[in-house]
Amino acid sequence: MSASLVVVGSGIKSISHLTMEARAYIEQSEKVLYLVNEPAMKSSIQSVNVNTESLDPIYTSYQLREQSYSAITEYILNTLRQDKHVCVVYMGIHLFLQNQL
Repeated sequence: MSASLVVVGSGIKSISHLTMEARAYIEQSEKVLYLVNEPAMKSSIQSVNVNTESLDPIYTSYQLREQSYSAITEYILNTLRQDKHVCVVYMGIHLFLQNQL
């Protein structure tokens, strides 16, 4: 087995902006990691895949965003090293642009 990573955005209008393709990845992945701020989206993710985990504890553990993003990145990579098919759901693209701006 080989690991794979799919990153999906949750959109700005909660569940209504989640595409069918994104939902399929969430449903079919061996592990779903998520960082979303809407309770309805969290519930939706948890309802379609029992192997979910919030990244909130990592995100809120650091004062600086840069540290949070680095820790989240390392956590995702460690999950991938377990040869799992992983889907990461983010509430926005700002996480990816942080070091680019």
